[in-house]
Order: sequence, then structure tokens, then C-alpha cells
Amino acid sequence: MGVRLAALLVIWSAATSSATACPLPPEASPELARLSPDRRLEFLHRKLLLASQEATTWSTVWIGANALFIAGQGAVIPFYAENSRPVLVVGIAATVIAAIPLVVLPLQVVHDGPAYDERVRKARPADQCALIAEGEKLLLRDSWAEVGVSNLTSHLINAFYNLGVGLLMGFAFHQWPSAVGAMASGFTIGEIAQFSSPRGLAVDVQDYFSGRLVTNAPPAVQLRPAAGAGVGFSVAF
Repeated sequence: MGVRLAALLVIWSAATSSATACPLPPEASPELARLSPDRRLEFLHRKLLLASQEATTWSTVWIGANALFIAGQGAVIPFYAENSRPVLVVGIAATVIAAIPLVVLPLQVVHDGPAYDERVRKARPADQCALIAEGEKLLLRDSWAEVGVSNLTSHLINAFYNLGVGLLMGFAFHQWPSAVGAMASGFTIGEIAQFSSPRGLAVDVQDYFSGRLVTNAPPAVQLRPAAGAGVGFSVAF
């Protein structure tokens, strides 16, 4: 991000060296064992933080889009005939309901990335293996959460939800042209939101557990013995 943050943590020279191998998860390729703990921690730290930023951006964009849509529908209500206004109210309510998960149930990595970043920044060399194990669990869990946004179940929920909204408009208010339009637009917007959702962690999981940790950036975190009686701790972006 163009900003470099550095901190020096001085501890006793008897501190555990970061060169010590950390355990591998059962699903990992033997190739991962050839990589240093510094390299593994750097990859997990960087990818979780990047995924958090991407998920936050995606959520913010779609929350804003829904807010604009709600405001736009509310603004035109006075210009519609009285018998057509209930359809707009149903459309506004349906949009609010659809937007609630984005606000109250954001992707887990939105919180996991910054929380993990804070723990890494405050870590001691002796914490390295525990941080790697935690990062591996977060990477797996958060990748499944990303996939869940656009899996078959999510597409079916989107389809049936908008079908239900359209049927309500049609049968309750006999506004079938508006009902069909609402179904089509609601379904299309929902599909665009799902297909535009972040999916990078699924690739990161494959890269990590196969030992293909490719990045052109310098390590974000290094816990290493320093010259003399200390250990250097640096964080860089």
C-alpha cells in the first residue's frame, strides 16, 4: 500500500528462532514443508488482510447500491397512482430485507483479516507456529464463506426470493407487469452481486496447501534473530 511500518522488538537472546519448523496441516503438500515459517506466515498474513479489504469494498458497494435503490423508489412514490404505490412499498421492503445480511452478516474475513493482522503485529518469535496454525484455519474457513456467497444454494435462494416477491405483488395487488419487472430486476441484481463477490481465497488455499506461495512483494512479517542479543520484528506494506 506504499506505506512502510517498522518496529523493533528487543527480547533475550534465548528466544526461539523463527527457523524452527512449524507443524504442517494434514491436507498440506510436502512442498509446504520446504518453505520457511517466515514465508508461510507472510503469505497467510498478506492474503487474509487483502481478502478483508476486498470483501469490505464489495460489501460497501452493494450496501450503497441498495441504499440508492431504496431512496430512489421512495422518492417516486408520490408520483405513482395510489393503486400502484403498494407495489413500490413491497419493492422497498424486499430490497431492505435483501440488504440486511450485507450489514449484519458480512463475510467473516472482513473481521478476521484485521484481527489477525493485529495479532501478527504484536507477536513474539515464540508465537510464530501458533500464528501459522491460526492463519491456516482462518484461510480455510474464510474461503468456504466466500464460496458460500455464490454457490448453488445462494443462487436458488435468490431465485425463489424474487419469485416470492413477484407473486406477492401480482396476487395481492394485481399488478402483474410490475411484478414481472420486479422479479426480473431483483433476480438480475442478486446474480450480479453474487458473481461479483470476492473469491480470491479459494485460489489462495490451493496455492498455500500445495506450497506455491508466489508473491513479488517483500515479506510482510519477519520474526528473526537480530545481530547480537535481540530479535528483529518488522512489518511492511
